[in-house]
Amino acid sequence: MKLPSLEARSNKTADLVQQALPNVSRQDILDALNAFHMRLHMADIYEPKSKYEGNALLIKASHNRSSKTLGEDYSLSNVSF
Repeated sequence: MKLPSLEARSNKTADLVQQALPNVSRQDILDALNAFHMRLHMADIYEPKSKYEGNALLIKASHNRSSKTLGEDYSLSNVSF
């Protein structure tokens, strides 16, 4: 199904989410969708000015559902250059 605008897609998505989660307000769903869209947009247009040359310290919880699927390096080796 192709919808003509971001607003139409957001409204359709809010309808579907609200069917699954009737206790969540429609406005909260729309706000979450908008925030998610803005994060995706920022990530899409972001262009770093330089490469970080320092050491990175990664910290992760070891006793949760994600710890098994993320792997020792957060699965960053799949995307890092």
